[in-house]
Amino acid sequence: MQFLVYIECRVISLLQKRGDTVQLSKREISITLTLIDANGPLTTALLAEQFEMSVRSIKYDLDNIRAWLEQKKLSLVSRRNKGIWLEWPDSKKLEIKNELLHVARYALFPDQEVRIYRLILRLALAETFLTSDTLAEDMSVSRNTILSDLEKMELLLYEYDVTLQRRNHYGFCLAGEESQIRLLMEIVIQKGMTDYDVYNMMQTIVNQEKTQATNYGMPHEMATIFNVTLTEMAQLVDQEMLDQFNYSEILAIILRVAIATGRLKNTHTMKSYKILDNQQQLEQKRELPYLLMQAVFNY
Repeated sequence: MQFLVYIECRVISLLQKRGDTVQLSKREISITLTLIDANGPLTTALLAEQFEMSVRSIKYDLDNIRAWLEQKKLSLVSRRNKGIWLEWPDSKKLEIKNELLHVARYALFPDQEVRIYRLILRLALAETFLTSDTLAEDMSVSRNTILSDLEKMELLLYEYDVTLQRRNHYGFCLAGEESQIRLLMEIVIQKGMTDYDVYNMMQTIVNQEKTQATNYGMPHEMATIFNVTLTEMAQLVDQEMLDQFNYSEILAIILRVAIATGRLKNTHTMKSYKILDNQQQLEQKRELPYLLMQAVFNY
């Protein structure tokens, strides 16, 4: 059996190294992320135990990781009786971590947790009920897989007082207090973002640049709204506003305006529509949430 595992690992490694570029397997991505997050050297024995593999298999994975890093002019440091570690600046670790998380995020077959987050956002932005067949096609999985995901999703919805409403021949939709649905959307979107995503957003805002469109693990419609909101924020803020708000507050404003826009497009309001009677005052005071929502709605 060990010999067969050895042969399989070698074949996979050789296949991955064919052509001009080396690709990492899902397990090799996990190993690399573990090394990035480690506070010190890790031995092959410790990695083998953590990933429930033989030391030999781990070594072949590390060979492929080294080849992948060489393409980026990076390397692993290893020393006998000490282990393996990375001697990179924190900025480089953050950059590579984001790249690997980005690959994992857009894997052809995302794991159930990722699918559930996408399903929540898809249902939250839907104009009407969505059938299990429609959701299965969106997620590129079987109908039975979607039905299993929806059962697990209900447990998460319950924590936020949101329910999954079913209607024969129509499908599924989210039901609950609007504030709770928006809160759930905000949490789900934040879970899909990496530290590097947030860093790039803040750089866009501070430098007042137009952002490069990124999905951040969201459905296309939500990502489109979010990117517009981020771009409009970058054009609005000045140094006085940056001094007034910290980065987490700015991100919260962007998220909530984007979510509100997505929900209001389908007439999901917090209470009822109401014309603001102090718009001129809000503009004079340069109230950021108001100015941002106005800019996004104008767009």
